[in-house]
Amino acid sequence: MNRVLSMITGYSLILMAILAGFSYGYVFTKFYKPNSPDLVQADFLGNQELYMWMVIGFICIVLLDFLISWTIFKLFKKENPTCIYNILTKISLYRYIFQSHHF
Repeated sequence: MNRVLSMITGYSLILMAILAGFSYGYVFTKFYKPNSPDLVQADFLGNQELYMWMVIGFICIVLLDFLISWTIFKLFKKENPTCIYNILTKISLYRYIFQSHHF
């Protein structure tokens, strides 16, 4: 069982990295132009299918994030229950502090 959960976690992380590279690294940079909203609208109207794939990629990233969290929880639940809750709390705090503020 641990081997299956480990493989799911690993493959999900790899897939999430690929999706993030495509959705955020490639597509989002084509659409995000903070100083020219008219150009963003023109890009959106010209590339609606690419925008749709970006949104699907972001949704898949969120779903994979939940899957990875669940598999890691299942993997370490029997080892040390207080340790896993401590790790999950630290991950949540890290995401709140560093990823909710755009530096």
